[in-house]
Amino acid sequence: MLESQSQLVIFFLSMTVLGGCSKNESVEERSSENQIVNHTQNSTKNRIVADDHKNLSVTKKQQVANSPSKRKKLKKGTPEWLVREIFITRIGRKVETDDVNVLKKLRRKRNLEIVQLAEDAISLTKDEPSKQKLFQTAVRQLMQSRIELAMQGSQSEIDELYALADVLYRRDPNSKVAADAAFDIAYFANRKATESEKPNTHWLDEFLRNAQVFARRFPHEERRAIQLLDAAGKSCEYYHNTQAAMRCYIQLRKQFPDSEQAKYAVAILRRLSLKGNPLQLGGPTIDGGEFQIERLKGKIVLVVFWDSHSGKFQKQLNPLKQTIARYRNVGLKVVGVNLDEKEIDVDRFLEKWSLDWPQIFPAAIEKRRWNHPVANYYAIRNVPTYWLVDRRGIVVETNLQPQQLDGFIRKLRTQTAQNSKSSHH
Repeated sequence: MLESQSQLVIFFLSMTVLGGCSKNESVEERSSENQIVNHTQNSTKNRIVADDHKNLSVTKKQQVANSPSKRKKLKKGTPEWLVREIFITRIGRKVETDDVNVLKKLRRKRNLEIVQLAEDAISLTKDEPSKQKLFQTAVRQLMQSRIELAMQGSQSEIDELYALADVLYRRDPNSKVAADAAFDIAYFANRKATESEKPNTHWLDEFLRNAQVFARRFPHEERRAIQLLDAAGKSCEYYHNTQAAMRCYIQLRKQFPDSEQAKYAVAILRRLSLKGNPLQLGGPTIDGGEFQIERLKGKIVLVVFWDSHSGKFQKQLNPLKQTIARYRNVGLKVVGVNLDEKEIDVDRFLEKWSLDWPQIFPAAIEKRRWNHPVANYYAIRNVPTYWLVDRRGIVVETNLQPQQLDGFIRKLRTQTAQNSKSSHH
């Protein structure tokens, strides 16, 4: 679940798009997996130390393989020799220190050495058809080191990274290295946006821009284009930038209409368009009845998407119940949309917490959990989720937090009173 602002979309790790949960996977686990990866679990120091030890140390087996006596004899300065030196340099040697500053300096030195080796290899292979694999390898290694330098370096090193991607695109817009470089730029922007606990709006916008540019320039890279557009849309949703999110999903739907993700994008767009529009909501209830929201016209309606295994929902439930009890006598109604698999789990939870709201819960097992018709129709990504609907049946809010409920209801009641006075005059 979205427990803190430090949890963001990391597209290259969280691309489990569509599909149902496994039998033992909780709804809350699915929500977290699809939407976020906690990029700041460890402190900056621990993360740098771990990264550098991983990159600057080798196993004994690797050390033996890279020892001069075991290396194949290559002529110094040839493309083959340069590429081999790149990998030897990247593997590096074991470093016996946890000093962050020392590790940073070593990493920078290593990447600068790789940049020089890669640039030399590229100059020798770029115009040689028989050397294209070496050329591509050198470019990939150059991009990787440029990204690492830009992550820790100055604006000039960021400019160098962008310039490299631009050169590769102008050289051959249809080449694999151009597409890879453009994808790497989006990856870099995403990393910059999520390198601290607070969101960096500049780099979030840059991630969004590069995702859209990649999809337009490289439509044949369908899988990666969809990944980027979907992840950028998720990022925008997470920070409540609805218009930007909609642009991503509209582009995804238009460019890749036959993809499964495009069908899912339609549902997401339906949800993102809800505010200010009538809500369509109905279905079978757990007690054998049928719920239709149209029957509650004239009432304020709170819609609660929930799952009995959600720890976050349980923490929110007592204060939520207190707010609901305060306004029940003045027309507040509540309906639950439950995403459990087992009916007995729902029954036990309702009894334990004394919940008497109607619960939309399909009788057919195959329509439960993330296959719930309402969840599918609106592309619900996580629980708990709260929506508020006014007395006219118009959606007021789809990103409601329980602590905001009291204020929203007060505002709606005030508006109703003012409208009533106006109609009498």
